[in-house]
Amino acid sequence: MAAFADCARTLDAPAFAFHTSEFMTTARALYKRLGYRRAPAFDIDVNVHYRIDAPRPWTALGYLKFLSTAHAA
Repeated sequence: MAAFADCARTLDAPAFAFHTSEFMTTARALYKRLGYRRAPAFDIDVNVHYRIDAPRPWTALGYLKFLSTAHAA
């Protein structure tokens, strides 16, 4: 995760964001410990996104970490 954030910083990105799945509870706990926060505004239904006909939604959960304090406000 640090390498991804460092790469984003070299590109002057204000934040690093990604998606994960709800069932990945251990990974989600790690992300929280690393300072990443849930960003529900960036959640997506993977089935809709990829035009998959499925009986129920599959939500990809958005996570976000601002890379500088100037952007965190």
